[in-house]
Amino acid sequence: MLDTTILVALTVGLVEVVKKLGVAGKYIPLVAIVIGITFAIIGDVSGELVVNITTGLGIGLASCGLFDFTKKTVLGK
Repeated sequence: MLDTTILVALTVGLVEVVKKLGVAGKYIPLVAIVIGITFAIIGDVSGELVVNITTGLGIGLASCGLFDFTKKTVLGK
């Protein structure tokens, strides 16, 4: 089992890679959610599929929020 915080960090990293590949900004939250759900299912966070999907949704949303928060506070953009 992988720790959820590690999955959030990995999701942030992969979403940044997807952004560099040229995916439109309006699709980035959806990409983050899909990546988060995929990580939660592969990492078998809880052992139950429904809980893994819900956790993955949280991971994807948290990764978007974490990046935006860091961008605005640390980088001042």
